[in-house]
Amino acid sequence: MKIRTFRKRPSYGRSFPCCREPCWETEVLIVHEKWLRVIDEGVAKIKENQVEMGLTVLRKVQEHGKAIPEVMLYLADVWYQLGHLDEAKKAAGLVLDAASEQAEVRLDAELLLAEIALDEAEYDEAQAMLYRLLEAG
Repeated sequence: MKIRTFRKRPSYGRSFPCCREPCWETEVLIVHEKWLRVIDEGVAKIKENQVEMGLTVLRKVQEHGKAIPEVMLYLADVWYQLGHLDEAKKAAGLVLDAASEQAEVRLDAELLLAEIALDEAEYDEAQAMLYRLLEAG
C-alpha cells in the first residue's frame, strides 16, 4: 500500500506563551498535540503493514476527539490521503459542526469536501461548494 505524503500538521496560529506559568491556551495546545501524535502513530502502524491496528487507532481518534476541530481536520486529511473518502467526509463534517467561529479551519474543511466531491466525480456539487467559498471571500 503506497501512502501519499500528508499535508503539514496544523499550526494553531499562535505559539506557546513566553511566560512560565501554566495557562489555558498552553494546556489546550498540549492536548491537541497529543491527539495529532496519536493520529501519526496510527499512520505509522499502517505504513508498517499493521493496517487494521492503524485504522482502529484512527477510528478511535474520530470517536473520541470529535469536539476538537483542528484534530478532526488533520484526521479528515489523513482519511482522504488513505482513500477512505466516506470517513474523510464524516471527519470534515465534524469540523464544520464544531468550528463555528474558526474561519480558517472551516475553510480548510470545506475545501477538502470540495476536493472529495471532485474525486467522486460529483462535479456540480464541487463547483457549487467552490463558488460558495469564493462568494464568501
